[in-house]
Amino acid sequence: MDAIINLSVLRPDRKLAFDVNARGCYNMMIAAREHGIRRLINTGPFYAVTGPTYERFDHGIHVDVPHQPGPIFTLLQSHWDRRYALLWLLNKMRM
Repeated sequence: MDAIINLSVLRPDRKLAFDVNARGCYNMMIAAREHGIRRLINTGPFYAVTGPTYERFDHGIHVDVPHQPGPIFTLLQSHWDRRYALLWLLNKMRM
C-alpha cells in the first residue's frame, strides 16, 4: 500500500466531531506508522487548508497554498496534523 486517504469531516455533534476528526486522524497515523506507510492524504475540513482569506475563490487553489486555519477546531487539527507528521517523519500530502 502506498498511501492512506483520510476523508474525515466535521460533524455538528461535538463529541462525534472529535471522535471522527481528531481520534480518526490520530488512529490513521498510528496505522500508517505500524504498517510502514509514509504517505498520508488528509483532506480534513476545508478551512484547515485554505482559510477564510481564500473563500471568494472557486478555482486556483492548489497544494502550495499556505495553511491558514480559522476556527479553533481547524487550528487544532492543523497543528496536530503537522505535529504527528514531524514526530513520525511521515510524508504528508494535502489535497
